[in-house]
Amino acid sequence: MMAQKRGRNAMEDHAFLFYKKWIEKDYENLKETPSAANLVQFQTRHKYLFMALQPAIQKQIGRMIAGWNSDSLNQMDERITNMLAEKPSRGSVANSLMHMFGYFRNELAERQKREFLDSVEKYRSGLLEIELILKQLKEWAESYDEDYLNRQSIFSILDT
Repeated sequence: MMAQKRGRNAMEDHAFLFYKKWIEKDYENLKETPSAANLVQFQTRHKYLFMALQPAIQKQIGRMIAGWNSDSLNQMDERITNMLAEKPSRGSVANSLMHMFGYFRNELAERQKREFLDSVEKYRSGLLEIELILKQLKEWAESYDEDYLNRQSIFSILDT
């Protein structure tokens, strides 16, 4: 059992490091051509990933975008650094998954809803890896033409 837990934690470490590098690279690109429009695109692309990593910082970034000024990029540097400083809790990741699930509540059968909710609880308990849940959400996003979700960077780990 301990070896399985270490393996799962290693996968979680892998996912966090993957996302961290992904955001850092995209943020460096943003800093080359900073503008309110580019900042909106950056935040839009990473909304659910930011929510999974640090929900409070995700909200702060949203407010910063609304009040964009010349100091916003300096503030973003601090927020991004803080957000990527440590692995997220399973609770914050589960919360982000539930927000994405909300796009499909009216589309899914009760059985599908129960299975998804069970999967999120297994993830929260450390019994299931995030990639399995993301695959399901990505399938639904494609099936139900949820373009906003399809563009979310949180799904990028599925392409590795």
